[in-house]
Amino acid sequence: MQELSDIYAASDDKLPTAIYLHGCAGLWSGSNYRMKFLADNGFLVIGPASFARKKYPQSCSHVTQSGGFFRQSLTIRKIDAGHAIERAKELPFVDADNMLLIGLSEGGTTTATLSSSYKDLSVKARVIEGWACHAGWHDHVGINAPASEPVLSLVGTNDPWLQKDFLRGDCGRFMNSENGSQSIVYETGPLSYKHELLEFPEVREVTLAFLHEHMELPMGVRQVQEALTELGYDPGPIDGAWGGKTLTALNALRADKSLEPVTELETTSLELLKSLRSE
Repeated sequence: MQELSDIYAASDDKLPTAIYLHGCAGLWSGSNYRMKFLADNGFLVIGPASFARKKYPQSCSHVTQSGGFFRQSLTIRKIDAGHAIERAKELPFVDADNMLLIGLSEGGTTTATLSSSYKDLSVKARVIEGWACHAGWHDHVGINAPASEPVLSLVGTNDPWLQKDFLRGDCGRFMNSENGSQSIVYETGPLSYKHELLEFPEVREVTLAFLHEHMELPMGVRQVQEALTELGYDPGPIDGAWGGKTLTALNALRADKSLEPVTELETTSLELLKSLRSE
């Protein structure tokens, strides 16, 4: 947290913030991929490393693609998630009213079942990936989000981690039908067999649409690419992925406006694109 404070100390901006919860095996390359996806789309991302402490028992096996070895893991994960939300809200550059809780697998279970009525753990929205809201243990079942927190769930019917009878299903029946919550179930095709769904473009598009509907977000990489294209610059594929071609197009625009080149997407570029789009 201190490192974040040092980076943003001079800024008056309040940033939309995502608390990312990893799966039962801890942080891995897929966690970095998801956090970068969120960061590229305007979020400050905080990813608590719940299993950095060796006293935490691991509750799954990637070899057998099975979990639930230690029931109290969910309690530990909820404590870690709640602590991350609470501490993040204390940071002066975090928009405490514009926070996302998002998790994969066991992190998705935590996202679904965390109660935000305890202390001030409220968030603006939740995203559950690779979890169906069904389990053999009652405390792992359902969704505990209040009506003020719309939920997006993403699951494949043939997810290899969810093939036991008591794990099958989806989160739809537990959702509020009036607040924009969505249960997206991939029933056919390759996605129906996937656990890590956010690695696929069509799933990221659905997720971004949900986030833009329910949260206040700045222009993300995809919107920047669309704006550059409209203005006659070539950012490469409009895919929401920040890369060299998008940076080259952005700096070409900046050069045409007599501005210095940049090495990343920053505030002055976003303000420039917004102003040109509104003309």
